[in-house]
Amino acid sequence: FAEQVASLAKNKLQMFNSLAEESSSYWSEITAGRYDWEVYRNEALELRGIKQENAVAAYEKWLLSGTESNRRRLAMHIIGSGVPVSLDRPKNVSLDVAKAEVDKKVAAYHELCNQETWGVIY
Repeated sequence: FAEQVASLAKNKLQMFNSLAEESSSYWSEITAGRYDWEVYRNEALELRGIKQENAVAAYEKWLLSGTESNRRRLAMHIIGSGVPVSLDRPKNVSLDVAKAEVDKKVAAYHELCNQETWGVIY
């Protein structure tokens, strides 16, 4: 058990492989509203307090033989809108058309947030 916990902690303490992976981690914290920039480090620290007896007791209580009062169930039913997703994208678009489309999207975004941006876009 100790080897499994140590391996999990080691996995959480690995460095990011790319800038994209690191920024994705930070953005997930922002969108979740947690702002815990060291979430992986904190989770690894919390793993030190886990004992095998507690893990087994939690498994038995919540997963193995849980009663109706402490078990939870989530059922999801997805209902389609009947509108197919368009996969018809133009294959050969001129650079001018692409630039105009991007400019239109950026202008729509700025209008959506009432021209309030926290940075200058050049």
